[in-house]
Amino acid sequence: MSDQKENKRPVNLSENPIYDSAFEKMLKNFSRQIEKSGIIQEVKNRQYYEKPSEIHHRIVGTIKRKAKLARRRRKKK
Repeated sequence: MSDQKENKRPVNLSENPIYDSAFEKMLKNFSRQIEKSGIIQEVKNRQYYEKPSEIHHRIVGTIKRKAKLARRRRKKK
């Protein structure tokens, strides 16, 4: 464990606002693309094993909730 502490080196970041803002923009675009592609959500879903019956139960529950909400909306009109 002490070997890991010895191998750490400080990181020097540039303070040039032009490059920093370009990096921030690139990072924002990258994170937006990752979010749109659904990679983050898939990683979160795969973090823990979920039995197929649990997946089915979750999907059926979602469908029931949406149907109930649609029925309520139709009654209000």
